[in-house]
Amino acid sequence: MSDEVPYRLIERLDRLDRTNRRWKLVSGATAAALSVVVLGAAAAPRLPSLDQRVQPVGAVVDEVRAKRFLLVDDSGKLRAVLGAATAGAVSLGLLDNDDKIRSVLIVDADGTPRLEMLAADETRRLVLSVFPNRSGLALFGEAARGGAIFDISAAGAVTLGLTDRKERTRAGLLLLPDGTALLKLTDTAQRVRAALGVGKDGSPGLGMWDRDGRRIWQAPPAERAP
Repeated sequence: MSDEVPYRLIERLDRLDRTNRRWKLVSGATAAALSVVVLGAAAAPRLPSLDQRVQPVGAVVDEVRAKRFLLVDDSGKLRAVLGAATAGAVSLGLLDNDDKIRSVLIVDADGTPRLEMLAADETRRLVLSVFPNRSGLALFGEAARGGAIFDISAAGAVTLGLTDRKERTRAGLLLLPDGTALLKLTDTAQRVRAALGVGKDGSPGLGMWDRDGRRIWQAPPAERAP
């Protein structure tokens, strides 16, 4: 395994962090933790000779302790890194045959778990996170542009947001624990232009607004609206 591989991974992870930090479900901890682990792999001492590290056939040890584990294939290519970072996070990174990072599983120092799936260009395409007060799933399009973010709060509120390729929120769906449901549609300036809702008592409402935020139509009419 070439020492150059870990350093190339660190550079890629740093680039991923810069280009994807705008997504709320993704934090720089993923790149930082995995970078520390992979960097440590590059500085780690060479493995002992084969006859020194192979246990006799049938030998079983009760416990193995280490700061990191490196998995390589038959050709010596790095395929996975499991380790703990100095900041307290632990991560597992999986690589493909082209040394591309394709999946990262991490538990941050604060206990937040996160799973990330990456495309062949190492841009994030799926992120699953569980926070103390909410859980979220984010799906992204090509080059991590445009996508859908599904979120459930601990209190039971459910939201679904849709963004375009310029990261603008264009549609949102909200369901509150009391049964209130709301769908809103926005323009390219992210101004609400249409909204459809059903209150907790079952009463419906529909409204439309112009680009200046003035209501131009609503149902039921204003004089009948609750």
